[in-house]
Parts: sequence; C-alpha cells; structure tokens
Amino acid sequence: MEYDYIEQLGYNPELQQFLRELKDPKLKAEGDLRRQKEAYQNKIENLKKLFQIELCKARMRSKLNQAEAAKKLGVTQTAISKIEIGNPSLLKLIRYTDAIGAKLELSVIIK
Repeated sequence: MEYDYIEQLGYNPELQQFLRELKDPKLKAEGDLRRQKEAYQNKIENLKKLFQIELCKARMRSKLNQAEAAKKLGVTQTAISKIEIGNPSLLKLIRYTDAIGAKLELSVIIK
C-alpha cells in the first residue's frame, strides 16, 4: 500500500490509527465520531471552567468570601466550594446566586 513506508517510521499510536482509518472507511467514520466526541468534551470542560470562574467572580463582586456566602445560604463553606468547582444542579445555582445577590442568566446564541 502507498502508506506502508510511513508505518515503518516507528510506533506512534495516533499515526497508526490515522493510517488504519485511511485504509478502512468504517474505521474512518468511527474515528471521525471519536474526534467529534472529544471536541465536544473539550468544549464542555472549557465551559465548566469559565462558569466556575464566573461564579467566583460574582461572589467576590458581592464582597463575600466563601464562609460568608455559606452563612447566607445556610450551608457549610465546603458546600460553597463544591458549588463553585463542581457540577451543581440548576436549583443549587439559583439558590447560590440569590444568596450572593447575583442573577443567574442562561442564554443560547445562534451562531
């Protein structure tokens, strides 16, 4: 095959997978789906990080530390930390933003 010389260059798992995908359309489709899934997972992780930063910034703009926010919400400081760095439910987010005097807005913008 025309790509055999590349395979002799040494073992590189990503290159080997790419070459297999070139030879087999079914593998190519599976590889495309895998890469698409990875891209979505990266977007999700990036959005989570941005959201976590925004939650902390909102609390700080309200001039509250985690302990003070916890007292207003009636929870522990650990619970506030988990909200800010975890994957909280929408209800927890609404309660949290109410407690720190912020407003939660969600928007979907058409590209």
